[in-house]
Amino acid sequence: MAQEKSLADQLVFFMRMRDEASAKIDAMSHEGDVWPQIGMMLEQQERMVRDALFQATMTAERLGRLAQAVQQPEEA
Repeated sequence: MAQEKSLADQLVFFMRMRDEASAKIDAMSHEGDVWPQIGMMLEQQERMVRDALFQATMTAERLGRLAQAVQQPEEA
């Protein structure tokens, strides 16, 4: 059974794949319609990852505050 990768491992893997793809896109001929479209698709993927990570961060922060608020009346 494969071991589940941590979020940090997955993020590092994404960044490495993104950098490799970016280098390949930069090496492409800049003529025609393909080059800008592929570059825009890579940028879109990065924005999606960034937005999802931000949303997950904000959700985790809210859950932490909720857990703290629930625990406070018990301590009083």
